Amino acid sequence: MSNRLKVKGSTKRKTQIFREISWLPKLAQALDTYAENSRNQISALEKGLDQQFLLDEYVLERTIEAYGKALESYSLYNEQLDQWMSLNLSQDQLGEVQRLIDVNEIVRARNERIIDLCNQIKHGPTNRIMEEDDVQVALDAFAGKIKFQNPGSIDDRFDMAMEIDKFVDPILAGGGGDEDIVNHPEMAHHAMQFQSIIGSAQPGEMDSLAQTFPGFRRFANLLENMLELFQQFKGLQR
Repeated sequence: MSNRLKVKGSTKRKTQIFREISWLPKLAQALDTYAENSRNQISALEKGLDQQFLLDEYVLERTIEAYGKALESYSLYNEQLDQWMSLNLSQDQLGEVQRLIDVNEIVRARNERIIDLCNQIKHGPTNRIMEEDDVQVALDAFAGKIKFQNPGSIDDRFDMAMEIDKFVDPILAGGGGDEDIVNHPEMAHHAMQFQSIIGSAQPGEMDSLAQTFPGFRRFANLLENMLELFQQFKGLQR
C-alpha cells in the first residue's frame, strides 16, 4: 500500500460511496482527462507569468475555487483506489489501479500548481480585459465583438478545437451539462478560442471539426443557442 499525501481540506467533505471494480474504466477516463487538462492549464498559466494575460481577478479567483474543489476529490479517489487494492484483483486490474494511484498524485500536484500560478498572476502586472460577467464575455467573443488572435493554419485550428473538446468532454463524462460548461471558469477563454476559429476557418472546416470532436460540436451549439436567446431577450427590452 502506498504512503500517499493526504490533502488537508474543509471539515465538510463529500460522503464516500465506494464503487464496484467495474467502475475502474470510468475512473481511469476521468483521471486521465483531468491530468491532460491540468497539464494544458498549467502551460497556459505559465505563459501568463511573463505576458500580458487575458484573465481578470474574478476569473482567476473562480479558477482557484474550481481547482480547490478538485483537490477535495483527490482524497475520495485515494480512498476508492485503496478500497480496490484490498480486493482480489486480476493482474490487469491491479496494474491499472496502481497506474491510477500515480495519475491521481499527478493530478493533485498539477492542481496545486495551477492554484499557485493563479495567485502569482493575480498579484502581478496584468492586462485586464474581462471586467464583465463571464457569460457576457463568452457571448461577445462568439459574436465577434472581442477579437482574439486568429490561428495561422488549419493545424492550429484543429488543435484549438481539440482543446475545446477536451474541456467539454470531462464535464459531460462527470454527469454535467450545459449549465456546468457555462459556469466553468475556463468558459470565456474557450469562447474566444472558438471565435478565433470561426474568424479564420475555410469553407466546410467548421463542419469537419464538429464531426471530428463531439465536445466541440456541443460547445458550438451551446454558444449559438445562448447568443440566440440573448438577442431575443435584448429585442424584448427595446
